[in-house]
Amino acid sequence: MEQIRSQDNPCKALNMTMVAIMLTIVAILGIQCLCSLIYLLRFGRTICKAKRGDQYQDAKVIVTIPCYNEGTEELTKTINSVRDESYPNEKKLLLFIADGNKTGANSDKAPNYATTPVILSHLLGYDKSDHDPVYNCDSTGYETADNGEKTPIGNRAKIYHGTTEEGLNFMVIEKCGRAFNADDVGNRGKRDSQILLLQLLNRVMHNHTLDKHRTDYRDLNELEIAIEGALRGMDFPLTSNNMSDQVKYLMAVDADTRLSKDSITQMVYSMETKPKTLALCGETKVDNKDDSWVTKMQVFEYYTNHGLKKAFESVFGTVTCLPGCFTMYRLFDARDASASQPPVTLFACDYVYDRYARNDAVIETLHEKNLYKLGEDRMLTTLLLQKWNMNLKYVPEAHCYTIVPDEFMVLLSQRRRWINSTFHNMLYLLSVNLGGICCFSMKFILVLDMIGTLILPSSLLYLGMILYDSIMDHNSVSTYTLLVLGFSVFVQIIGPLLRLKIKYLWYAFVFYLIGVPVFYFVLPLYSFWNLDDFSWGTTRVTTENANTNEAIAADALDEEQGSGGAAGTSSTDASEEDKAEKSDEASFADDDRATNFAEALEEYFLKKLMLEKERANGADADAEKTHQSNVDQREMLTVGANIKGARSIFQRGKSILKGKVVVAIGGSTVVSEEEGGSRAEKSDKAKVSFADAVDEDNAGESSVAGEP
Repeated sequence: MEQIRSQDNPCKALNMTMVAIMLTIVAILGIQCLCSLIYLLRFGRTICKAKRGDQYQDAKVIVTIPCYNEGTEELTKTINSVRDESYPNEKKLLLFIADGNKTGANSDKAPNYATTPVILSHLLGYDKSDHDPVYNCDSTGYETADNGEKTPIGNRAKIYHGTTEEGLNFMVIEKCGRAFNADDVGNRGKRDSQILLLQLLNRVMHNHTLDKHRTDYRDLNELEIAIEGALRGMDFPLTSNNMSDQVKYLMAVDADTRLSKDSITQMVYSMETKPKTLALCGETKVDNKDDSWVTKMQVFEYYTNHGLKKAFESVFGTVTCLPGCFTMYRLFDARDASASQPPVTLFACDYVYDRYARNDAVIETLHEKNLYKLGEDRMLTTLLLQKWNMNLKYVPEAHCYTIVPDEFMVLLSQRRRWINSTFHNMLYLLSVNLGGICCFSMKFILVLDMIGTLILPSSLLYLGMILYDSIMDHNSVSTYTLLVLGFSVFVQIIGPLLRLKIKYLWYAFVFYLIGVPVFYFVLPLYSFWNLDDFSWGTTRVTTENANTNEAIAADALDEEQGSGGAAGTSSTDASEEDKAEKSDEASFADDDRATNFAEALEEYFLKKLMLEKERANGADADAEKTHQSNVDQREMLTVGANIKGARSIFQRGKSILKGKVVVAIGGSTVVSEEEGGSRAEKSDKAKVSFADAVDEDNAGESSVAGEP
């Protein structure tokens, strides 16, 4: 008996500790729920004033949309939602930043499997040509030398701008890369696209009141000069002596996101009526709710993350994550501005820019890579919180709809990035003053969130063990356990009930049945196990990159143009001859380019045949080496050192000479059957010799690209 009593004491202590933890959790959940409901109900009554009149619709807004490989359907949906939004079209500008030249696997509805920049040209109605000016710009990318030294490398880009038929202003920045970017032409990642604009804002706003000859004047690169000039030409200046004329807000939207009818209006209203608000986000809803069980279990999770977590954080004015898919930033603070005192730069201030724009070459630690490479949106939010004593808010009346992963492996990759970057950002946020005192502060909630993230899998496992034992041994579950479980469910479903979102109760059932084991056990374990994985993993599928030749052409154009010319626009300042070479609506590139490419391939294969004959005749080693050098040089120029893609490129050139309709480099159209025939007639000899080379090469033991 004495031994049993000695064992009871530790058990009692453990039970008391568990009871204390459970009561703490219940108290925190109750406070969060109460604050969130008060905030949502109060906010809902005041924000509706935005619908009364247009007195808050004078500010100019740039809507930035970074894109990578989105298809026609997604881009059309996004463009139409911005165009049809109630905020005046003349006060908003749509800015696409195309990160490279990729063709998504979902682009099959576009003619010839078009790349994202090509699709944009057709949707927005501007002309795109290989002869458009190309501008040098900075980049976060780097190259590694043989000795391991990392050297930052630049990038190149084209710009197009104009106005759609409906009166929506637009600009497209297309990263096109350099010749050595054989695998991913121009692609540098989403953070690079953000930095491209952040650097422009930082330099332009810093230079506003400075003379060009001052030592602290910050020179703009070629692309920044072109962008800044184009924005002024469209009456969207980044700086102006009259502050009401310059762009006031910057909005970030994803390329697969659809805005609600008055989302921008609601956000601008909140910004205009609350000058201490630095940035804000709206509610992101799932657009593809019923695509699969994977999407169904995310619906209620998205709802609670916004209606409970972000609403609670907004009470303190410290929303810890402003999502890149739906956020608005204030560019400057003019409250204390005067003739002698310019407005204070907020979003693009030196503190934020210097820390966020670090080159990838100097990001080396595990902590930094998780911050910068996986969680760019959270990192940007953290820097804003760290620098400015202003509010970061959540606007529940502004809605957007986004496409969520519908396959489990894609969800696994997405949440690995989110969970790992979130945890590291929490560590970073511990050094930031988030408001409140001791246990009644956001920092205290942050610490509890960190602990909860770490113990979620074991907690769920422990809960499962308790339920299993109670069922198998017919024991009753602890009252405290039932209290915590019941209250946890209650605080999450009370929001939908009070806001009459009855349909969300079905998605809540799916979430608790399937989502809880996935989100609270599988995903955290997988994420922490892959803490050193900084790739984006399984996301959208892209077709094989066939745009290397565009980068080579860009280098050649740069040599001809020197420092470049005016920005390419929908009313491009190119010559009439260049304008005459544009493709028609059924094609995505001019046929001259395709034919010239075929002729280059012809020369390549003829030299290859010569080399084979010399080898067969026992030519000396020097001759073989010389010809091999010529072949290698031609190969580099024609296929951009992308040997893997040489076979597909070669087949395209072959089809051109045979007068077929094919797809040229860059995902573009080429010629019709009749046009192909007329072009082939220009060089009958070339066509025959090339066809012979083709047949002989295909009959050989291996192709130039090697067997697949």
